[in-house]
Amino acid sequence: MHRKAHIHILLAASLLAASSFTEAVVNGPLPIAKLCDCTAGAVVHNRPSLEESSMNQNKDPSRSDFLFRDRQKRCGSLEPDGEWLELEEEIRRRHLQHDPAVQWLAGIAAPGKTRNSSWAREKIRIILEAERIQDMRTGDVFRPLAPRELLIQGDLYLCNQVDGIPWMVPTNALTRGMLLTGPQGGGKTRLLIWICHQLSDRNIPYFILDPKQELKDWADYLGASYVAVDDISIDLSPPPGLTYEQWLRSLMPQLGEILGVVYGIEILQEAATICIDQREKYIKETGKDTELCLNDLYTAVPFVTDISRGRRAGYRDAVTTGLSRILTGTGDLFRCRKGIDLATLLNQNLILGCRSITDEFAAKFLALYLLYWLYEAERFSSPTDSLKRVLVLDDATLYLQKRTGFDSLSSTSSFTHIFARLRSSGNSIIATTQIPHLSDPGLLALSNTILCVGGLHYGEDTKLLTQMLSLSEEQRRAIPHLRKREVIGICAGSAWPRIVHGSTVEVLNAGKDTHA
Repeated sequence: MHRKAHIHILLAASLLAASSFTEAVVNGPLPIAKLCDCTAGAVVHNRPSLEESSMNQNKDPSRSDFLFRDRQKRCGSLEPDGEWLELEEEIRRRHLQHDPAVQWLAGIAAPGKTRNSSWAREKIRIILEAERIQDMRTGDVFRPLAPRELLIQGDLYLCNQVDGIPWMVPTNALTRGMLLTGPQGGGKTRLLIWICHQLSDRNIPYFILDPKQELKDWADYLGASYVAVDDISIDLSPPPGLTYEQWLRSLMPQLGEILGVVYGIEILQEAATICIDQREKYIKETGKDTELCLNDLYTAVPFVTDISRGRRAGYRDAVTTGLSRILTGTGDLFRCRKGIDLATLLNQNLILGCRSITDEFAAKFLALYLLYWLYEAERFSSPTDSLKRVLVLDDATLYLQKRTGFDSLSSTSSFTHIFARLRSSGNSIIATTQIPHLSDPGLLALSNTILCVGGLHYGEDTKLLTQMLSLSEEQRRAIPHLRKREVIGICAGSAWPRIVHGSTVEVLNAGKDTHA
């Protein structure tokens, strides 16, 4: 009896082993993790089906682990793996986690200490050692370099990284403002030309204030018209949708800030009222329409009442002197009552040559008037992230200087609020300057794309750039040693929001030949 029972037990065990072998051949071995979940006498469940096994056979080996059958790594210790944590820390510090090869090796190396993970970790060590050797050979303090996978995500080509990978950013990132800085002859203008050329190809209009007349020969390449301020005039007609009362009354505080006559704004307002009344009287008497100009405002100041004595007399003199400087410094630009249509001017590719404007008040008023006119024209526009227009201030320090005097401690100016409103309506400001620490703080704060071409040498400039780019002390010391066309920069809208080190795209022969 006992012998027969023993035979039945052996037969059952043989059948079970045969069944398990057949199942293993058909469906493959059970994962170790599943086996670990099974207790004595429990029935194994959730096993892969024949269809799933067939699908797994066709998977890309780089995205599967069927080549590495050592499943015991899933059941490793829960204690921290110090060796792997050190490797992972350096991988992240060097931003290699975006490299597909490193990602594949990390998937094998991370779970635990097995034959396959040891092999993968050794390969990762070789990659990291190669990076360290490259650091020593190049002496580049701006390493590690940006990974290609993130650097090429965009449609606007800014420059080339030192390893030749193009740095692409979204065109709409320009709505957040751009600052180009560097010394004379460092390559700022060529970079600006390269950017504007791409904007022209995308039918995005741009307007450039060119005080050095460097862009005149590039007008054809840029698809732009070149106009000198000596050949046009600008009146004070309001933007579409606004009356003279609304427009001039809102403009006077901005004008008073430029002239430095905060307490003289009242006089400017009264002079503007006189001009508006005289215009209405002229239209009523003649039946002809007319506009106003800045010269009319200057002429109306002496007719403001109660300014013959006391402080108001001093304010009147300050206002008169400031307006005279603007009119003298701009020639006939603001003396004509029928000027060029700004709506047409600002909606095409145009380079405005301003070489003849050197007076501080005149240059500031020109920039402010154009920006403020566009600001009021966009009053009823809906907020958007799409780029509609670009305004370029070449040598921006001439137009937008840091405040001086008793109100220099004020952190914001009218320009700051104008910039904020313009960029929310899809208008971008690109400013270039050789001395950024003297530029308007609002302009700097609202520039989220910052590029330094050719280095900076003045201590205040390198200090400011270090703060804006979050550079280390070693990187700060390297700024003055950047060579011509060598660039460092950052773009907040880029998929790679850290420092990029490279060189600008070379543009030759007034645009007839370009290559990277």
